Amino acid sequence: MSWVSPSPRSCTTRARAPEVSSCRPAAAASFITRRTTSAGVRHVVRYRLGGRAYPIVHAGSFETKKDADKRRDIVAGELAAGGNPAVLLAAMLTPPTPVKVETQAELGARYLHSRIDPDTKTERAHRSALERIKACAGDRDPRGLTFADCQELVAARLAGDPDTGVKPLKPSTAKK
Repeated sequence: MSWVSPSPRSCTTRARAPEVSSCRPAAAASFITRRTTSAGVRHVVRYRLGGRAYPIVHAGSFETKKDADKRRDIVAGELAAGGNPAVLLAAMLTPPTPVKVETQAELGARYLHSRIDPDTKTERAHRSALERIKACAGDRDPRGLTFADCQELVAARLAGDPDTGVKPLKPSTAKK
């Protein structure tokens, strides 16, 4: 049904526009207001979880409009996803819990233990190799090792160490 323009004689003959049925609550909104204080201009980010019946909630105050725009975009994204921005903002304030990082030495010991039935000679070779790796990178995170670190380890193995009695490897062994 479309709008019928009212006749000048009577305004009661006008047809009504069809009403759109919606089950959604009133739209949530995020916005920036500008305040002038004695310290200068502040850009305040605020939002509502719903329509005008919901209270306005403070989401931060920033010196620059750029920072306020970033916060407003974060809040608007959370509102669009149907979440509560207060939960996200609280999570941003708390530092993340530290993750236990397994070192190269711990990983090597776990590897040796995981071998089901190693031969005596194989186990001795693995222990020897892991001891040398542990000497160079035992206290480091294996994910933090770079290609250059591996090259340095191979170069040290090729050179040997007369102080500790470690014989140098043959170049043909390193190529395998």
